[in-house]
Amino acid sequence: MPGNDRSLFADRTFRRLMPAFALSDLGGGMSFVAWLALAWGPRAVRAPWSASPSPPTSCQAR
Repeated sequence: MPGNDRSLFADRTFRRLMPAFALSDLGGGMSFVAWLALAWGPRAVRAPWSASPSPPTSCQAR
């Protein structure tokens, strides 16, 4: 391991914060995957709370 990384991981404060950084990155990745699922999924299965351009069929005027 390079010297700069070794000194970083030797720092106690950084080692305590590292799990929080990892969880934050995991959450960011999960939100991106959810956005892709909503953006690329078929309109018929989108939830009514999603930002779909057309309203659900139960809300359309007859």
